[in-house]
Parts: sequence; C-alpha cells; structure tokens
Amino acid sequence: MRGGALLILCAGTTPAWAHAGAAGFVLLLPTELYILGGALAVLVSVVVLAAFYRGAATPAPAPAERELPRPLVVAISLSVLLFLALLVAAGFWGSPDPIANPLPTTLWTVWWAGFTLAVALLGDLWAFANPWIGLALLGPKRPLLAYPDRVGSWPAVLQFLGFAWFELVYPTPQDPARLAFAVVAYWLGNFVAMMVFGPRWLERGEAFSVFFAMVGRLGTRSWRLSTEPRLAVVTSLGPPARRLREAFGDLSGAAFVLVTLSAVSFDGLSRTFFWVGRLGLNPLEFPGRSVVIWPNTVGLLLSAVTLAALYAAAITLGLRLSGAAQPLRRTLCRFVLSIVPISIAYHLAHYLQSLIVDFPTAVLALSDPFGLGWSLLPDEGLQHGTTMGLGPEGIMTAYRAQTAIIVAGHVLATLAAHRIALFETGNRRQAVLMGIPLAVLMVFYTVFGLWLLSTPEIG
Repeated sequence: MRGGALLILCAGTTPAWAHAGAAGFVLLLPTELYILGGALAVLVSVVVLAAFYRGAATPAPAPAERELPRPLVVAISLSVLLFLALLVAAGFWGSPDPIANPLPTTLWTVWWAGFTLAVALLGDLWAFANPWIGLALLGPKRPLLAYPDRVGSWPAVLQFLGFAWFELVYPTPQDPARLAFAVVAYWLGNFVAMMVFGPRWLERGEAFSVFFAMVGRLGTRSWRLSTEPRLAVVTSLGPPARRLREAFGDLSGAAFVLVTLSAVSFDGLSRTFFWVGRLGLNPLEFPGRSVVIWPNTVGLLLSAVTLAALYAAAITLGLRLSGAAQPLRRTLCRFVLSIVPISIAYHLAHYLQSLIVDFPTAVLALSDPFGLGWSLLPDEGLQHGTTMGLGPEGIMTAYRAQTAIIVAGHVLATLAAHRIALFETGNRRQAVLMGIPLAVLMVFYTVFGLWLLSTPEIG
C-alpha cells in the first residue's frame, strides 16, 4: 500500500529545472554592483551615441544574393524531417524518463537553446533546415489559396504564444509522450497550412520560421526564403546586423518581436521568489506547476500586453519630443527591430546554463534513443550534468557571461535604434530626441533582466 502511494506521488511530480541551484552561488557575488554597472554601461552607450555618432542616414545597398541548389535544400530538409520522425518515435515508444529519452533534451536544449545560438552567429539556417521546405519544393507549384496579406504574422504570434504556454505554464512539457504528440500536431497543422497557402505560410504564418528569421538578422550571412519568381532559398553576405534597419510592413511583425521578448522575460519572472510569493505560495515549498496554471497563463499574457504598452508609450513620447511627422503605426513597425538584439540576448543568457549542463545528457540520450543499449554516438566519458557540477567558479563565470550577453544586447539595441532614428528623421537633433524614451525603456529593461539573473529562484 505504501509502495503504491509512493508511486502515485512520484508520478505527479514535475521535472526540476537544471539551473535553479545556481542562485545560491550567484548570491555570493555583489549582484547589485553588476546590475548598476550594466545599467550604467547601457546609459553611457546612449550618451556616447547621442553626442558623437554620425553614421550614414541612408542604408547601404543590399548585397547581391545567390540561390542555394534546390537538391541540397531538399536533402537537408528531408534529413531534418527524418531526424524529427526518429525523435517523435522515441518520444512515443522510448523511455518515459525525460533524461533518458532524446526528445525532451534535443528539443529544449540542442534545438531551442543551441540552434538559436547557431542562427544568431551564422544566419537563419532554419530557412533551409526546417522540416517543411523540402516537401514544398517537391510539391505543387501553386497553392490552393493565396495567403491573405491582411492576416500578416498573427498566426505566428498565436503559435508562439501557444509554444510559450506549453514550455512555461503546462505542467509536464518534458514528458516524452506528450511532447511527441505536441510536435506531431504542430508539424501536421503547419504542413496542412503550407499545402493550402503555399510556402508564403512559412514566411508569415509558421512561428519558428518567423522567429529564426528574426534571430538571423544579427549575423553577417543572410539566408531567406524567396517565393518570387520561384520558390528558393537565397543567401548573401554583408555587414553584421544590417537587416535590423529594415521595417515590418504591419503591426503583426512588431507584435511578434515583443511577444518573444515578453515570453522569455516571464519565464525568468515566473521562477522568482517574488512572483511565487505574489501568488500566495511559499517559494521554499512550491507545490508544482499544476497549482499555478491559471495565474501563470494570465501572467504570460499580461507580460506581453505590458511590454507592448511600454513600447508604444516610448515611441509615442519620442515622436512628440522630436516633433517628427511620421505616423505612429509606421514608427511602431520601424523601431521594433531595434529590440531584436535584446530579445536574442535574453534568450541566450536565459538558456546558457541549461545548454552547458544538459548538452551531455542530450548526447547520451541520442546515442541510445530507444533504451536498447545502443551506442550510436561517441559518448565515452560523458555523464549526466547538473548545475552544481559546474562548481562555484563555473556558476559564477556563467553568471558573468550571462550579464555580459544581456548588456551587449542592450548596447547593440541602442545603436540600432539610433541609426533607425537618423534614417527616419534625417536630423541628428530630432533623432536623439526621438530615441530618448526608448533608451530609458532599454535601461529599465537592463536592470530588470539583470535582477532576474541574480534574484532567488524556486528549484
């Protein structure tokens, strides 16, 4: 009887976050000095740009593009699809243990953390490495329906919110079988949409195609899906972050950028003692996600609404201070790409320790995906990692790296915003005035992000 009760109790538990234990060592550092230093670094960058930066007010001409060979794109995409099918099969029929099963660690660590880092450095590799483009190149040349332009990127916004809810709010996002079901449903839903609306669905409607296209704007190498005059993946090489000066055509693109930042921000906030305490719970005896599904769902949505309101207020005030005559809607779409470096920096900083700790676990799980004693990968000497295994020095070094990533993202964002303002106004004084409220928001967000890194978390 006792054994059965223990089994039921264990079945109801949720997986622990691998990096939660790091907070104890981080608190040994003078974190308030890191927060102050980070905020001052961003503030100084704003002042220096306002006083001395006189960059070109017009963007450089777009570099020449060349098309990737279609057979290569098809081969890569279908290989990714085959690998995804293997992971899904392991999720359904492999070990129910999220550590031993390759699907959770590969999706959450290798892909969501590691692949995003690769895209930030090398450009939008997802443009040819997604599991749909190969089938699109082999499929019918004309879609059943034209993608309605008025819909914009709202399907991608909703899909990303759903993904964020599954990762941050759903009680068991690491459960292999449930995760496999979610992956299959997501792939099938977008495959059907692509068959109906054609490859343009991947450009505007599929969340991760939009997300990685956003992340890939930082790199020197550009990869993008082109639908005119025919479906192809084209690439070009140019200065880093040059595509941050482009503009979204509608508010849905701006909303997508803001949702990505608000989601990763709420991910950090939802684990803090502050948030859990506001929900009336004891952070040291956290009962699990199932108890806070509704509060966290509301919190996730409110974080997106709050960030959007702050951003809109900063842009509105900037227009009034500068006296610029640009329409508000256009300016909202124009400046939002300056927030992309912040969103990417938060993502990379947030998942850095998880990537370091859980990568060996992912390799071990991939080496034996069905728990049959296989050894498909060279895994000699690897062992399952824990944050505590990094030791005090390793954890503190990771914290310093996270701090540097967040500060660097904000500094790059201030540069991008100032360059956009110069291009919009053509007047240095107006550009400075237009950027002041947004710069204040960026300094505030620097403080907020560094506080999230240093404050105690549930574990």
